[in-house]
Amino acid sequence: MKFSIQLFISLIFIFSSSFTLQDASIRTYSDSKYYYEFHINISNKDIKHKKQNTYFWYQLNKIHSNVGGSHGKVLHGSYLKKEIKSNQLIENGFFKNGLKDGMWKEWYLNGNLNTIENWDKGTLQGKFISFNKDGSPLWKGKYNNGKKTGSWINFQKGDTITYINGTEKVKKVREKKRKKNFFSKLFHKKENGNSKSKKRKPKKIKKKKSFWYRLFHKKEKQIKK
Repeated sequence: MKFSIQLFISLIFIFSSSFTLQDASIRTYSDSKYYYEFHINISNKDIKHKKQNTYFWYQLNKIHSNVGGSHGKVLHGSYLKKEIKSNQLIENGFFKNGLKDGMWKEWYLNGNLNTIENWDKGTLQGKFISFNKDGSPLWKGKYNNGKKTGSWINFQKGDTITYINGTEKVKKVREKKRKKNFFSKLFHKKENGNSKSKKRKPKKIKKKKSFWYRLFHKKEKQIKK
């Protein structure tokens, strides 16, 4: 009898401990292209919706999003998204009461990074960088309260754009300096020299003949006649 009671107590202990280790908030589902794994706020407590923020929530085996509100269990905790065929990680981040929070990353199907962005309770905040499919950097800049601020560099075009409170103020275009080789410099100098010499040709000045020369020249003409 004592043995059966002890066995029963031990089974209850094992069951309760395994249940506490299990995360009841985790959810998974997949559609025709992607697999999703995320957490939800089971109680939906301490949620105060803000008009400008986008909330992500879960209902009927699907993630939804709305600006300024939610209708269902909001996402709360780690989030990942994978491509089903290749099992390639596409998106990874963290939610806090339905809002994106912390660092978020996105990848191309070839495994290269697409974007790295930072969020503060649903608002873009801090460093941002994006890449081309080949892995080369495309854009780099910062956000302040969801608006672009400071210098934003476009690596592909070589432009630097300065933003103040989300408005473009100054744009600088980086011009590529062309290096001239020895022969191009030599011929360029010759051309410049020739052009300068042509422009600076002295004009022929007609000298006035003296009085005595003109007088004798007239007499000679008269004698010949």
